[in-house]
Amino acid sequence: MRQALGSARRMIGLLRRLNGPARGAALRRAAESDGARLERLQQALQAPPNGLLFICHGNIMRSAFAVAVARDLVARSNPERVPQVHGAGTNARAGSPAEPSALRAAHALGLPLTDHSATPLASLTPGTSELVICMDRANEASSM
Repeated sequence: MRQALGSARRMIGLLRRLNGPARGAALRRAAESDGARLERLQQALQAPPNGLLFICHGNIMRSAFAVAVARDLVARSNPERVPQVHGAGTNARAGSPAEPSALRAAHALGLPLTDHSATPLASLTPGTSELVICMDRANEASSM
């Protein structure tokens, strides 16, 4: 019961922060079952995408780190076919460096992140990537 109440409070907080169209998108995604979400992801991954885009709020921690990990995994698993991997933030300040905690985590794994420069989502050309991965529901709703 407490878990459901906490989840409802988080959703209400999210909905209050979003504008009308984003609020509708967030409600549609929240109503989607985990099975439907998994099926959508499996369909998207049936053929390897030509481009990946990771979206978070500021593009200085989560999406920056995800880009570094994805580039490393793709380069090791299929070096002949390396898709474009990008990161962006729904509220990113262009050119901001990665946060120190993300730099430390990447360094511990031997991943390059020192040259990271934040990219605002609005500055990307639509269709930059075939597969878009949002770090949370607020990012997903804000990017629609």
